Amino acid sequence: MNQTNRVVPLRSPHRHRKKGDEDMQQNNNDRPVFTTQIGNTTIKIRSILPFMSPKERSEWFEENADLPEVKQMNRILAESLWALEEQESEKEDSHGA
Repeated sequence: MNQTNRVVPLRSPHRHRKKGDEDMQQNNNDRPVFTTQIGNTTIKIRSILPFMSPKERSEWFEENADLPEVKQMNRILAESLWALEEQESEKEDSHGA
């Protein structure tokens, strides 16, 4: 089999000139930032949600239920609860047998 190495040119050049969160800092200076550190990693959450009370957070999720991020979170939460329920029922079945 005859193999040749070819270089395939990109159709358009890479357009991202900035790295990291430099661009986010410029665009989000007015948003609150929740910052925490785990080991050597600093986590920044640019959202008002961590600063809301549980009631305010619940209302926010209800009002924004159509957002893709909220739909995804609700789907993942439901799948997690189903998995936990399944584990519990398996434990009960193994202890009852």
